[in-house]
Formats: sequence, structure tokens, C-alpha cells
Amino acid sequence: MLESAAKRKHPIPEAIQNAPDLLPGLNVFYDAFLELHSERPAAFSGIRSIPASKVREAAIRLGYVEEEDQDYFYTMIRKMDLFTMKFITDKQDKEKAHGQS
Repeated sequence: MLESAAKRKHPIPEAIQNAPDLLPGLNVFYDAFLELHSERPAAFSGIRSIPASKVREAAIRLGYVEEEDQDYFYTMIRKMDLFTMKFITDKQDKEKAHGQS
């Protein structure tokens, strides 16, 4: 993807630019999280969490058939989701505070 963007002189997508360095095997969770990010319900303000049903569906689609594996997948996605929601909420709060000064 990076080579393609460079050849075409297109900007590298932000999600790729800011992708974390992951230990081998953990990219499955990060990739699934990026895909699931679009499943968030609309919110009038702030951000809402990815529905648990969508996370469970993704786990099954990715081949996590054992309940323990699905629970682990769910936990990994939920932790990223909670971090993302806090990050976005904190950013919005800072922007509001900055706009009021």
C-alpha cells in the first residue's frame, strides 16, 4: 500500500501513517479494529462504542470458533475501542475549551 501511494504520489492514509508497531500476530486485532470502526452507531456528540454484536460477528468471521477465543478477541477490540473513545472525547474537550478562550 505504501509503495502504491508513493508511485501515484497519493498521500498515505492517516490510519497507516499512525499505525502502531505491533508484535507479530497482533496485526489481526488492529486490522479488525480498523474495519469495525465503521460499525459505530451515529452519535449527536462524542463517540459511541462499537456494538458488541459486530465484534462477535467479526470474531466468528475471522475463525474464532471457541468461546474462549471469541472472548479474547472481544477483549482486545474492546480495549482499543475504549482507548479510542477516550482519545477522541479528550480531543473534543480540548477543542471546545480552546474555542471558548
